Amino acid sequence: MLKSLSQIKKWIQKEHILDVIQFGSSQRGKTKPHDIDLCILISDIDEGKSLDLIHSLSKITDKEEYKTHINIISASSFASGNSLVKTLFEEGWSIKHNKKFSEVFGFQNKSFFVYSLKHFSASQRVKFHYMLQGRYGTEGVLKEVNGKFVGTGTIIVPTEKEDILKEIFDTWSVKYTIERVLVC
Repeated sequence: MLKSLSQIKKWIQKEHILDVIQFGSSQRGKTKPHDIDLCILISDIDEGKSLDLIHSLSKITDKEEYKTHINIISASSFASGNSLVKTLFEEGWSIKHNKKFSEVFGFQNKSFFVYSLKHFSASQRVKFHYMLQGRYGTEGVLKEVNGKFVGTGTIIVPTEKEDILKEIFDTWSVKYTIERVLVC
């Protein structure tokens, strides 16, 4: 989604940044995200130039199709549990390492959908499950989102596919909750 990835990678090297992590709806598979969220991860000695770093990165990202929001976190703030850190582990993409941020640390991020179809008629439930699993040789949505049933009313999907399934559940007026987990 970011057209300026190669420029951001060069910027990371030039500025000696620990990483830049993309997160938010653009990473969760939302069909039409409103913006792109980035977080600059810096060493503690670079805290004094935080505003300059945000400004120089925004010069690169201003050319993007979507508006870009840039956050910044120092290593010590990251280690002490800044509230954004959980989100970065759950849905972040490391631009420096070109993989999920959680994978940089040896984890996979997953989302559990726990849902109820009690308010559906029997035929609506059948149609909903056909849509999820497919029928007569057609592939269902679960194949598209790399999802799996893990129990009655429970599906697990990679977090980067979460918004695709949310949009479908919302369209069908399914009652659900989402729990995010890190898996070794």
